[in-house]
Amino acid sequence: MNFPTENFSLYRNYFLGKAIGAQNVRTANLALQGLKLLEDYHFVVLDTAASSGSQLQFNLVNAFSHGAKAKSLTSAVYYNLADPSATTDIKKGAALVNEKKSIAVDTSIQKDMAWGSYQLLFVVENQDGKEVYIRGSLHLKPKIYEGIAVSFAQTATWKSPAEYQVSEGWPVVFEALNTNQNPVIHLQIDAQFAGDQAGKDRPATVYAILSREGQVPYSFHADYVAGIQRYQIDADLAFMI
Repeated sequence: MNFPTENFSLYRNYFLGKAIGAQNVRTANLALQGLKLLEDYHFVVLDTAASSGSQLQFNLVNAFSHGAKAKSLTSAVYYNLADPSATTDIKKGAALVNEKKSIAVDTSIQKDMAWGSYQLLFVVENQDGKEVYIRGSLHLKPKIYEGIAVSFAQTATWKSPAEYQVSEGWPVVFEALNTNQNPVIHLQIDAQFAGDQAGKDRPATVYAILSREGQVPYSFHADYVAGIQRYQIDADLAFMI
């Protein structure tokens, strides 16, 4: 039976998980046999030490996590998990390095990509001349927004404030008011997401973190309100601090 090599990373993860978590010899043996079937194929592991803000480096390994080597890199693309047909070719920004034992990827192209969750798909030729599909283990979208502004205020009620303590920039630093008299945080976020010039390709919810030096930070989410075209949240400090 032939299985598409695009899914081999999923099979490897499954068999590895079964082998590591095996509670009896039979399960471990079957899992190792599954990994043995994938031994001639390549997989990638992110090398965090060799990666930087402008470049990611993935080390080639076999099914047992031993180092591997490729002959050539045939293809490299980002594909959108929400729409796998929407791919971005990054072959010009990818190359085999480290004696062809690793793949380096230039991340600068991401700034022009639409908001979304992406994964890398490499196609390499292994030492036996076989074409191998490799899915990157990461979902990448480091640059989230082009610009962001925050309107923030503490109020006594859930009504929108007449004035804001902070009305621009991010992150915001503010002097907290007496929380007994002003227990409600009113927060509005106006963001321009990367690649979203039309203002339509945006997440339904964003998260904000409220923190004070030396204390535990608290997070809360803000939903997008179409009527005002920004994210908004009201939060009661009594339940947060």
